[in-house]
Amino acid sequence: KAVAKKVGVSQPAIYSHVENKMDLLRKVLLWSAQVGRQYIDSKLDPRNKALDNLKIYVEANLNFFHEQKMHAHSILALYYFGANNEAIKTLYFDTQIAAMSRISIFLIQAQHENKLQIGCEQQLSFEIHTLLIGFCYRSIYADKKLDQKKIISIAHQAMAKLTKPYTLL
Repeated sequence: KAVAKKVGVSQPAIYSHVENKMDLLRKVLLWSAQVGRQYIDSKLDPRNKALDNLKIYVEANLNFFHEQKMHAHSILALYYFGANNEAIKTLYFDTQIAAMSRISIFLIQAQHENKLQIGCEQQLSFEIHTLLIGFCYRSIYADKKLDQKKIISIAHQAMAKLTKPYTLL
């Protein structure tokens, strides 16, 4: 009822577009993930070196979570609802796989640029993604004690530590 009232339509009109409340939630989560991907893509430049784009990718994620709190909370809801609902669990895994694949592409490009060891991308993409999720949480709740620029700086330092063992001179 509240959603229908908020958007100015009848409740039956809402259900002509969604099957139930969980379907509505799934569509909201998907929309937020798509908005996030568009935001992040707008910051990347294919002419950049791979590790530079990876750094931009991390920063864009953190800025998106900090600036777009409604979408950020929706994306983080994937973690909560993904454990209890099959449709959302599928969306959660698809989102995770897409994010780690994007990171892997940067890492494979870095290998072709002779910046990283060959064969490290799968484990390293998982570690970077896990690190990024934690920093996204921090980015949402950044306050005067730890502002957004400091969070980004700490995330870049942490990512540098993760990639250092795999970096070629």
